[in-house]
Amino acid sequence: MQTEKKFQRNSKNNKGMKRLSAMIRLTFDFTGKEALQK
Repeated sequence: MQTEKKFQRNSKNNKGMKRLSAMIRLTFDFTGKEALQK
């Protein structure tokens, strides 16, 4: 029971991390394109 709750919390954190890294990647792509255009 305890480990199951812990696993659920970890999977939720992993989803958040994936979303965060995707946002960072998008931001870097955008800033990179902006720098290339200037």
